[in-house]
Amino acid sequence: MAERIARAQWTNLAKTFTEFFDGLGVVNADKELLSFHSHSHHVQTGFSIHSNGLVNASMPLHGLQSKFEEFEFHPTSHLIICHAEASTYTYKVPDVLLTNRRQRS
Repeated sequence: MAERIARAQWTNLAKTFTEFFDGLGVVNADKELLSFHSHSHHVQTGFSIHSNGLVNASMPLHGLQSKFEEFEFHPTSHLIICHAEASTYTYKVPDVLLTNRRQRS
């Protein structure tokens, strides 16, 4: 089930973010920044949320830098949907990272 969290709920956002990316790479969470970066020997990807709502996302074929107010986590489909007043952005965890997570379990 998806959980949609406002940026203002930073503590809950940090907890959900950390759980979402657990086992997929390097995850950091503090009062200013939530960040994920895959390990260098896998596909290069990263996703971060700054406390002011700025999102940085990088994938092999694209990148994004924009501000959002709410974040919807879909753990089953491995998506994060970022919501702003006039736009949305969807980040999908690459399948190769999910395969490696399952192999470690």
